[in-house]
This record gives sequence, C-alpha cells and structure tokens, in this order.
Amino acid sequence: MIDPLLEIWESVETDTSSTMVVPDGCRDLIGRSSRGQPPSWFVSSVDDCARRIATNAGDSFLGFRLKPGTSVDCPRLLKESDAFAYDIDTIATRIRETCSISLNVAVAMTSLASSRTVKHAANQCGVGPRTLQRLVLHETGRPPQFWLQLARIRRAARGIATAHSFADLAYDSGFSDQAHMTRQFRRWLAVTPTQFASSADLQSSIHQSGYG
Repeated sequence: MIDPLLEIWESVETDTSSTMVVPDGCRDLIGRSSRGQPPSWFVSSVDDCARRIATNAGDSFLGFRLKPGTSVDCPRLLKESDAFAYDIDTIATRIRETCSISLNVAVAMTSLASSRTVKHAANQCGVGPRTLQRLVLHETGRPPQFWLQLARIRRAARGIATAHSFADLAYDSGFSDQAHMTRQFRRWLAVTPTQFASSADLQSSIHQSGYG
C-alpha cells in the first residue's frame, strides 16, 4: 500500500499580509489557528492557477500534504476533527485510514510528470491514451493533460533561476517556443517569466513539495 502522506509542514505568520500560493497538484489537510484559538481544520482543493491568500499576524498553520492523485474521503477525515488539536501522530493515522492512492494512479502520475505528451505517458504505463484518460480523470478529477501541463510549468518555474535564457528554458521544459511558455506562466502562475524570476516569494513557493 502506498502512503498517501507526502509532507507535514508548519508556519506562523508574524504580520498581516497576503501570500501567493502556486498550484502544486496536492491537497492538504490544514489546521488554521488564530492567536491561540483551537485550530479549524479543512481540506484544500487542487488549484488550477495561482491564488492569493490573506493571513493575520499570529495565525498558525499545521498542514499535512497529500501526494498528487490521492483520493480523500473528506467526511471521514474531518469527522471529529475538533479533537485533532495538534496531535501529529493521531492526524497522520486518520489520514492513512481515510485517504489512498492506488498503484495504477501513482504510476500514471509519475509517467505524466516526466512525459511531453499524453501518448508517451500512456505508452510508459502500458495502456492506450483513452484508458489513461479514463483512469486519471476518474481518480483525480482532472484529465491527463492537466497534470502534464502542471508538471511542465512547475519544471520551467523551478529552472528559471539557472536558465541561460527564457528561450532555452522554454525548449528544455517542453514548450513549443518562448511565447508559448509565457502564456502558460500567465495562465498557471498569474505572472510573466520575468516577473516570476524577480519574485523571491514565488521562487521559494515553487520549490516546496508538489507535483513533478
């Protein structure tokens, strides 16, 4: 059985601000607490594009990141979540009881993350493109093309700091040209490659755990 838990993370906000969250292909079980209050628990969705979240000084977060492609039984996971407090072992056990990722889905997700076309990913999995389409869409709620494009833009964003040029980065990341890459940066990350390269916060965010 594949462990659905990818990472446990924590953060505490020191001032009132907003943060841009980039799509990572993951769902998280998150406990948010304001100034010593008991945490409120929720499960995030898979983001289709970058979004900005507002936080207040003193807000604290405890997050349990799930692997891309994980199926989540939200009602069971969140049942009696008021009793979670910050007991990491108890929460991790609940996650493993209510969340799962099948071997077929894990293989499909890995193949899509490293492929330039859905057909190539399907060949790696030993199935046809339509079979891969049905499997991935049914298990993740997103078609294979979504995951392929997400992995590609995250790959490009992670490589932007060391790229010799945007044209080289576009080619190495699997885009048809630099203009194509720029459109995809705007679509997924809400900024141009130049804007992304000049943002320390965005570059830090893209290097956190996630798909691809």
